[in-house]
Amino acid sequence: TPTPVPWYLAEKAPYLIVLLVGVLGFVLSLLLTPLLKAWGLALLRAVAGIGKGGRFRVAYRDALVEEHRNLNIRGLKTRTPVAVELEKVYISLRAESPERLLEERAAGRSYSIGEVLARHERLAITGAPGSGKTTLLAYLTLAFARDRALDRLGLPEKRLPLLVPLRRLTAALPSAAHPALTFPAFLTAYYDSLGLHPPPTFFEDRLRAGQCAVLLDGLDEVASEPERRALAEWVDRLVTVYPRNRFVVTSRPAGYESAPLQNGFTVYSVRDFEPAQVEQFARNWCLAVEIAAQGADNPTARRKAASDAGDMIAAIRKSDAIRRLAVNPLLLSIIALVHRYR
Repeated sequence: TPTPVPWYLAEKAPYLIVLLVGVLGFVLSLLLTPLLKAWGLALLRAVAGIGKGGRFRVAYRDALVEEHRNLNIRGLKTRTPVAVELEKVYISLRAESPERLLEERAAGRSYSIGEVLARHERLAITGAPGSGKTTLLAYLTLAFARDRALDRLGLPEKRLPLLVPLRRLTAALPSAAHPALTFPAFLTAYYDSLGLHPPPTFFEDRLRAGQCAVLLDGLDEVASEPERRALAEWVDRLVTVYPRNRFVVTSRPAGYESAPLQNGFTVYSVRDFEPAQVEQFARNWCLAVEIAAQGADNPTARRKAASDAGDMIAAIRKSDAIRRLAVNPLLLSIIALVHRYR
């Protein structure tokens, strides 16, 4: 038989329960307050970091677009009085595999850069001087920076572009032995020097997460063969450290043969422009220049552009020597400048 609770305890039970709960609550608050405070501060720091990273991401993308939006013809004294937007004149390069060169040429087969990118996440693009390698990386940078990889390249992905001329990287880094440390540190220091002030781990975090398109230009522009080989080994180690990112490296053929990449890179060579590509560039160029010159896209500008493009195409067709030059994108750009301004 249960022992009856004394009447005086039964009457005071509700008060005792309230008192016990109060004491337990006080003790728990003493124990948990430091922990909750630490959690709260960590959460605030995380939110602030995300906000700062998000702001830098926007500023970084804007800076990339501003730097690469216009067609840049390095080393040319003749300049257009108006800026020519790269995306409005760009003609997609065609590429072929050196390993299947005879087979593909016999079949008349080549691939757009978008097709090559869809097949391979690690690419070495080789081509002669002026074949459009640097301009290609600028175009890829714009496509990823503007989240237009799907419609520009046919790639259903979003990546943060990291475009670096390798000559700048070798000059800035005293050692290429520690890519996990030096590459993000180089990017952070470089953009900090431009006044963008990235968060300390911004590039490291995104490389670790596999969110980047690493675009390395001009392996051949490193002067000596031993330095090129050391740099190629550094790129291979970089891929090992950050394997989930997309990598594209450009080089002239001779420079690449002396220092080939080994870590899963597939080599494709840029092809010369076909006649149809030459003519499409002429039309794109004349239209972009005329719209920029008149400050509006109107029927008058389009008629003038069509007339100028027809004149340029006729001049190219008329001369065997000029036609042979026009298959090179850089020389074709020079021909377009000379045709209009000289």
